[in-house]
Amino acid sequence: MKRTFLFILVAFVTLLPACGVRERISYADEINTYEEDDSAFDSQSESKASFRADIYVYVTGCVVNPGVYIMPEGSRVYDAVNAAGGVTEEGDGSHMNMVNIIQDGEKINVPTAAEFSAEDASGTSGKVNINQATLSQLTGISGIGESKAKAIIAYREKHGSFSKKEDIMKVSGIKEGTFEKIKDYIEAY
Repeated sequence: MKRTFLFILVAFVTLLPACGVRERISYADEINTYEEDDSAFDSQSESKASFRADIYVYVTGCVVNPGVYIMPEGSRVYDAVNAAGGVTEEGDGSHMNMVNIIQDGEKINVPTAAEFSAEDASGTSGKVNINQATLSQLTGISGIGESKAKAIIAYREKHGSFSKKEDIMKVSGIKEGTFEKIKDYIEAY
């Protein structure tokens, strides 16, 4: 009798951990978050992954359905433009940085192709769009060296587009003195 009891006790103790693993995998499969490591079962990581904030963005200009759109946090400009039905035939999205991460309350304007062709033909603008400029375009502005240009791009990638050209002073290393030197050569749209 002692042997039978001991055998049952050993079998129970041996099978108990296997039952717990099966329950965890079953639970994880039910919520479609099963991963190889145990982080899928951490309640904090589940709540962070499950709940993304919504942001509001105003899409205007040459899109099929201009208006206000609710997007998941971390969305990019092309997501918002696609949500608005895409760029129309008269629109020109090639001058926009479609991979910028959008911020809550941001306005995205898709310009017409005529706006850019008239600007190119007249040559009057000559301003650098700080929301779309490349490293070489930014360093072409007197007063902006490579390190400041990289800082502008990094800021733009982290925080999204500049609403107005004065916002460039939010970039580390660009203060009012630098802004006064470059303000006539930049724009933000």
